[in-house]
Amino acid sequence: MKHFVDLQYNKQELERKLKSFPSDQQKRIQQARRLAEQYHAGQIREAEEISDLPYVIHCIRTALWLVNQKVTASDIITAMLLHDTLEDTQLTSDSIELQFGKRVLRQVERVTRERPDNETEEGKIKSKTIHMNKITCAPTETRLMKTADFLDNMRSWLLIPKNGTMVFKIPRWIREAQQHYIPIASTVAPQTIPEMEKIVTKIKAKFL
Repeated sequence: MKHFVDLQYNKQELERKLKSFPSDQQKRIQQARRLAEQYHAGQIREAEEISDLPYVIHCIRTALWLVNQKVTASDIITAMLLHDTLEDTQLTSDSIELQFGKRVLRQVERVTRERPDNETEEGKIKSKTIHMNKITCAPTETRLMKTADFLDNMRSWLLIPKNGTMVFKIPRWIREAQQHYIPIASTVAPQTIPEMEKIVTKIKAKFL
């Protein structure tokens, strides 16, 4: 967690780790990173309650985590960098397919949850349950991408102050972790389970 909120460090670390990839794959992945930075520009990482922390750090950290897990498929790393663009930005499916191909687009779409405007908390719970059930039956690479997303989000919880604006979401997050995140992660990255369970325990003690 030492460099968790250090955007520059995470960018440099991802670039360093990518040096083991063929040069054409490095360029493609870095193109995706720049595109994520462009479309997430102005968005902040609200879950971490740090007002000036760019949202794209989450995308970079999750891609870095996959690389650290010895994922060598560049399409998966590319899709990880773009995994929130369809849900949270104006980037279109056509644009992703044009720049990176159908395989990358398919991976981004698989981890994307449809989120209507003015979604209520009750509606979000129902929608997420449906989405998680789909992820459970999804290919290994999709479940691994979601695990990267889950774990990074859970690590972010540890930064939320007791009087933070996101505290009201904690009970739902804990429930989702126990019902969905941990079971899905156990199928592709069981080494993450002790950390996830430890985070749940810490968050319960802090907020509940």
